[in-house]
Amino acid sequence: MVIQAQTLESQYYTGLVGRIQPAPEKVFSKFREAGMHPVNHVPTDKETDKVEKAFAMRTSLHRKILKEHLHSISFMDNMPNTALTSPVETGDSTKKFNITFRAEIMNETISQWAT
Repeated sequence: MVIQAQTLESQYYTGLVGRIQPAPEKVFSKFREAGMHPVNHVPTDKETDKVEKAFAMRTSLHRKILKEHLHSISFMDNMPNTALTSPVETGDSTKKFNITFRAEIMNETISQWAT
């Protein structure tokens, strides 16, 4: 089964947790070209709640910046690093980005993640 990665035109969400989408194709391609086998991770309800709570803990300024500039947030299995931020081409001067996280970190404590 092939997961269709997102396009800028297909994404418009007002709520931050609603921006959870498969990573952009260029992110999948980058890992495949390095010989890896990335897989989109669809968060469980419990994981989505964790993401929502993490957004809610941000200051109002951080939430405002994220609402204006975060195009999407993605989770991936078989990803070697913790996270990857990638710019999104918007066609104008607005700067947007995607953040792709290694899905396993949602179930790790800070101690497990740091070691």
